[in-house]
Amino acid sequence: MIKKIIFITSLILLLNGCAAVMIYKHFKENSTTTDEDKQKFLTNFNDTNSKRQKEGLQPLDICAEKRKFDADWANEDPQCK
Repeated sequence: MIKKIIFITSLILLLNGCAAVMIYKHFKENSTTTDEDKQKFLTNFNDTNSKRQKEGLQPLDICAEKRKFDADWANEDPQCK
C-alpha cells in the first residue's frame, strides 16, 4: 500500500513538472512577437530617435515604446522595471 502511494505521488510530481514545461514551450512557440519583429522594432526605434534628435526633439523612451509594442517583452527588460 505504501509503495502504491509513493508511486502515485512520484507520478503526480513528475507529470506536474512536464506539464509546466509543455505549457511554457507552447506559449514560447506561439508568441505573437518574433525575434525578427523585435529586431525590426529596435531598428525603427533607433531611426526614429535619430531623426527626432536631428530635428531638436527629445528622444522617445525605449520602455514606453516597448510596452506599446509588446508589454511582456518590456517586462523582461531590467531597465523597464
